[in-house]
Amino acid sequence: MRDPRAGGGDSFYAQSGGRPVFNPGNTTPFNVPRTEAVPKPVGRNPVKVLLGWGVVLLVLGTGYRYGLPVLMDEVHAKEIAAVSEDLTNVAAGQESYKRLYGSYGADFASLSIPTTLNDITVVSAASSTYCLRGKAATGGVVLFYSPGTGVTDKACA
Repeated sequence: MRDPRAGGGDSFYAQSGGRPVFNPGNTTPFNVPRTEAVPKPVGRNPVKVLLGWGVVLLVLGTGYRYGLPVLMDEVHAKEIAAVSEDLTNVAAGQESYKRLYGSYGADFASLSIPTTLNDITVVSAASSTYCLRGKAATGGVVLFYSPGTGVTDKACA
């Protein structure tokens, strides 16, 4: 076997019959298409990042607006029931006070109703209407009562 660097003989790298053969240092006789993928750009696409954050904020905002009040109502269900019952009892006291004195009582003490676990206050009282505010002992539930609207979470005047 002869030295392949000498350019002839029967070695693996030698040419036989004048045809090009595999030569690791010379790829010109071959037409090899590129098979590797085009390299991806480094970094993140800012549009995709903004869209991703937008979706996350939209989901969180929707949950906060619509899901949280429902969840908190479930958590405070017993407190809501207790404050509603206390407001209804104080409203009955207001009606009794009006029958006796001709107008609604301006403060809680004048109604002669025993105090409850919840903080009930008379927001306003006149001869024709009144507004009560009830707050749970933990402070997590605040409800209002007026003869026109009944028990609600919207403030009355």
